Amino acid sequence: MESLRSLGLSSDSSLVTSIRHCVVSLASSSGVVSSVQTLAQSLLSNCWPILLPTTDERVTALSALLPLVTTIGIIIVIIFWLHPPVLKY
Repeated sequence: MESLRSLGLSSDSSLVTSIRHCVVSLASSSGVVSSVQTLAQSLLSNCWPILLPTTDERVTALSALLPLVTTIGIIIVIIFWLHPPVLKY
């Protein structure tokens, strides 16, 4: 996967910020056409290290994406997203 730096961009550039906002918004908002929302969620899932490089950005995006079911459920999801388990084959 390309890094932002190799593309001549920084994570706080207006272009990256705009793309990040659009993708998170489309992935998390109600009323978005389901195929568009699925595509945005897939993009976010595959490109989160580039779109959400800091812990704060990931937490903010997660809070927009996940319904507030329980505090413990959200904490568990955040822990696994920030520190995914290493799978050994």
